[in-house]
Amino acid sequence: MKKIGYTKNGIIQDSPIVYADSNQIVFEADINNDGINDQIKWHYDRSSPVTSTENPKDFNLYRTQRTLPDSTVIEEATMPASVTRLKFTFYDEDQNELASPVFDPDDIESIQVYLMLESLGAVDGKYEVTLWEKTIYPINLSL
Repeated sequence: MKKIGYTKNGIIQDSPIVYADSNQIVFEADINNDGINDQIKWHYDRSSPVTSTENPKDFNLYRTQRTLPDSTVIEEATMPASVTRLKFTFYDEDQNELASPVFDPDDIESIQVYLMLESLGAVDGKYEVTLWEKTIYPINLSL
């Protein structure tokens, strides 16, 4: 996400964030550094739990990368089945929290990511928990 809006030629993109809510973000950037913009989508799908583990709280986290303008899928990945919570929180230039879904993604200046992982199986009846939280300030949003 640090590369949101990045272009190889240094031209600043208009509106590099396409969509943003608490469970997903869609943005454009030249991820491959090949001069062609890609669209990246991170999506936490709480509609169907992972069935390959005994943990009833884990859901799929997907990352899809498409080339633009034709939307050809370059890469589609499902993150390991231990994600039990993902939340994106978006802030404007004054660090005011923006409502989700974000009405005008051009208002976004920083993104807080909260990720909770749990073990695939219980140990003594409990799931081990790992938390990761980071605020990302994509340099190309504040130019």
